[in-house]
Amino acid sequence: MIAQLRGLVDQVSVDSLVLNVGGVGFLVRVPSSLAASCAVGEERLFPTEFIVREDEMSLYGFSHGFERELFRMLTTITGVGPKLALRILGSCSPSDLAQAIGEEDLTFLVRIPGVGPKTGKRIVVELSEKIHKLVDATKAQAGASSAFREAEEVLCGLGCTPDEARRALENCLLASGESEWGVDALVIEAMKHMGNNLDG
Repeated sequence: MIAQLRGLVDQVSVDSLVLNVGGVGFLVRVPSSLAASCAVGEERLFPTEFIVREDEMSLYGFSHGFERELFRMLTTITGVGPKLALRILGSCSPSDLAQAIGEEDLTFLVRIPGVGPKTGKRIVVELSEKIHKLVDATKAQAGASSAFREAEEVLCGLGCTPDEARRALENCLLASGESEWGVDALVIEAMKHMGNNLDG
């Protein structure tokens, strides 16, 4: 099991890249949004999923662990293989996708290329409860961090209510999937999520 890879990006295409790890080039299939964020020559760390099938062995890479969990969930759905799961993840942010599934928003899902009404319905029926648990666990982990609590205090000092501050911070963390943030970075990202409608 290859859980993650760190290396230099050697090549980038629309939905894959070649990662040079100690002189060995790994072909990693990734969501198109992730490929677009990569530049040749930069060092990157990707959580990965290694899938072995009768006619193929493929390595899939993700921006963060939350995105990988969404991929794993999607590929349990009948009719959703790894390629479609990557296409879904490349079409919207992890937080938007999780919200759509949790709120059973079929209109959002069927706008994604390759997802028809039947597939969208299966995704909602089979994953809505699991998504709620994943999101709750992610929020709980984030909320327990000292940086999260300090950022919440800063936002409240800028005029937010505690609920507004916590909601903005949770949305920020879910959208990025990052678990380790500095206080300043958290505050800035949370303000972006609120549309910069803060006093001061």
